[in-house]
Formats: sequence, structure tokens, C-alpha cells
Amino acid sequence: MRPLGVLFLGLLMTMSARAVAPPVPPNPPGKLSADEKTLIDLLNAARKKEGLSALTVNPVLCRVARLHSENMARQEKLSHRLDGKSPGDRVEAGGYDWRVVRENLAWAEGDETSPPPTPAEIHQRWMDSKGHRANILDAKVQEVGLSMVRSKKGSYYYTQVFAAQRR
Repeated sequence: MRPLGVLFLGLLMTMSARAVAPPVPPNPPGKLSADEKTLIDLLNAARKKEGLSALTVNPVLCRVARLHSENMARQEKLSHRLDGKSPGDRVEAGGYDWRVVRENLAWAEGDETSPPPTPAEIHQRWMDSKGHRANILDAKVQEVGLSMVRSKKGSYYYTQVFAAQRR
């Protein structure tokens, strides 16, 4: 197994009055890759095992996750804060009116010919980390967006965005 670096950030932010930016166009239905769909299935199976409801895949959150994974891959940098933007900033810029935001990131070193780690490997690493596990099993979140992007150098960048809308 290749080295896998994993970071986490658990955010719970209280909404204040603010203008919401125009939404980022959502991914068309069925845009998730097979590996991304498997990661969603694995996280919902983990939630079910703990008696929690499944998370709904939200196309806006998927787009936000994809843009962040692409940005990390472009910069070859794993970070919750890039270009001065936090997970909450990115979700808000996507047009999602949130009250809770969580984010899990993962990175797997690779080259031009290396296959990605399996979804089960990535999921297990997240579940083995106290902070990542807490985000996956947070009862306050209701929706998820997820992406996996390969950099030009061949490394893989993963973003999970968990959120609940302000209603």
C-alpha cells in the first residue's frame, strides 16, 4: 500500500446574517465516479451500523468538493485552507445555505502509472482516525459531497464535505 496522508477538520459554525453568493452550477446527475459512489456507500454503511440515517448526496456539495480537490491537486498541497478560503467559505460560495459544515481530506502519493488506493482503503483510514470518524458519524450533518482528483504528478486528492442546511 502506498503512503497515505490524512488530515481532518471538524467545523461547526453558527450562521450569521450574510449575503449568499450565486450558486456554483451543480454536477449533472450520475457525475460521481464508481470509486466516489463506493466511498459514499461505505460512509452510509458506517452510519447505518451506528444507527444513524444515511446522508443524501448533494450536487452542490459534490461540486464544492470537486473544486477543492482540483485546487489541491493543482497546487500539490493537502490543506483545509487554500487561497485564504475555509470549508465554510467554499460551501457558502457554492450557494449552499449551511448551518453545519465538516470536511475530511485525504492524499495518496502516486505517479503517472500508479492506480489509486481502493475506496475501502481510503474509507478505513478515515474511520481509523478519531476526527475523520467523528465527521462521518456526526448526527448533525444530513448531506454529503465527495470527490477524488488525480494531480498531474499522479497523486490522489480526496475531499468529503458534510453539511446541513439552515432552514
